[in-house]
Amino acid sequence: MAGIDVDVCAEHGTWFDRGELQRVAAARLGTKAEPLPSGPPCNRAVDLAADVAMGSIRLFFAILFD
Repeated sequence: MAGIDVDVCAEHGTWFDRGELQRVAAARLGTKAEPLPSGPPCNRAVDLAADVAMGSIRLFFAILFD
């Protein structure tokens, strides 16, 4: 979907790289994904947590209102 290569493992589930979940949600909503903020690598865990949270929320609403 939306030119995204999703990592899938039959035993362990699905992985989204940084920004992929937001792009899936944006494609589902028919909108354009917001660009990822650039920052130092030391903030990677915080950035990833924010990406997952926002992507999950957007995907939830995309499915809810589809």
